[in-house]
Parts: sequence; C-alpha cells; structure tokens
Amino acid sequence: MQITAAHLDAFGRLTGLRLHDSELIELAFVAGRSLTLKLRRVDGTIATLQALDPARVGIIEFQANPIVANAYAWLPTSSTEPHPSTCIRAWRTLFGRTVDGPHLEEAITALRSKHPRAILFHCECSYGGEIAVLCESLEGE
Repeated sequence: MQITAAHLDAFGRLTGLRLHDSELIELAFVAGRSLTLKLRRVDGTIATLQALDPARVGIIEFQANPIVANAYAWLPTSSTEPHPSTCIRAWRTLFGRTVDGPHLEEAITALRSKHPRAILFHCECSYGGEIAVLCESLEGE
C-alpha cells in the first residue's frame, strides 16, 4: 500500500504497520530505483517498506540486526508539522552528518527545490544505526 498522510501521526510517525521493536532482516538498495527494508515484527510476521525512486540515501552507524525504535515519513503535501528535532535528525542522517549549522538549511533547501514532491523517510533504531531516504514514493505492507 502507498503510504499517505492517513498512515502518519501528528509527528510523522508511521502508524498501523507495527514496526516498533522490529528487527531489520534485509536491506536492499538499487541506485535510482529503490531502497527496500524487510523487518521481522515482534510477533514474527514480516513487514516490508519500499522507498521508490530515491533521490538521496543516508545510512549511518549501521550494525548487524538493528532494532527499529520509530519510523517517520514527511510528505510534501502533509499538513502535519514535523517535530523539529526529529526532522533535523532525519536530514542529518540523509546527509551523513557531513552538513550542519547554516549549511544544513541551505542543503535542505537545495535538495527540496530539486525534488519538491519527494517524501523524507527516516528509520530510527534503538541500536544499530539510522536510515534516511528522500524518495518519490513510499510503500509498506
């Protein structure tokens, strides 16, 4: 299913997919086409998230078997205002923490102007790293 504003809470947190405490069991990246995450939920079922047409991907501090704390998506058409610290954390992950301060805002503006309809997705792990992607479409099941 396509992720829409109906699948997000007021802070941009993905709801309904039961991702909290899921273990990342597969990560697949095809440049310019997709980033796919397969997660084993606490009940043993499998969830899949797929970011299509990624414009930029950031993965930091990755370790084997990361456990998901929260997953967020900020849609360009969403009326929800993202929690500032969470959203900034997502952008820093996307840029690999190489851009900060006033340069971060400039980099965000430049990337957003190139991809005005893109979705910012952020997977925050309790341990094991963080993943962020700016993509045209986000699907989950």
